[in-house]
Amino acid sequence: MSAMVAGISEEAGFRGFMQGPLERRYGPAIGITVTSVAFGLAHMTHGLFLPAILFDIGWGAIYGLLTYRSGSIVPAIILHSAADALEFVAAWKLPPTPPKPLVWTSGPDMSLWFNCALVILLASAAIWAFRRLAKIKPPVGFAPGLS
Repeated sequence: MSAMVAGISEEAGFRGFMQGPLERRYGPAIGITVTSVAFGLAHMTHGLFLPAILFDIGWGAIYGLLTYRSGSIVPAIILHSAADALEFVAAWKLPPTPPKPLVWTSGPDMSLWFNCALVILLASAAIWAFRRLAKIKPPVGFAPGLS
């Protein structure tokens, strides 16, 4: 339930009420950028850890681009809720693992290469999906926001 509430309320607020008006006034690049930074900063309650804040800004950009390209906040709500649900299940159900040594002290291991391959695979899939969405023309009179 927490994942759904976060997905719905945050996407309605950030993408619906914030990004839509910013896009209409300043264009999609500024609207998505400002909203993504605000999204990342709003998640500083999770801690003042710069990589985590940048990670949240990145997710905000993905949600913002998805909203812009689809013309609806619904896909971002679904992705946001699913990502949060997976994160919660992993945190609650998987046993904690001791931290691994840093790559620059121990050298690359199989886990690093697996994660690099996963990033390349998922980034390629995202680029493909966003290119497909870019080919779809928004309806006449399209105004991003709550639809």
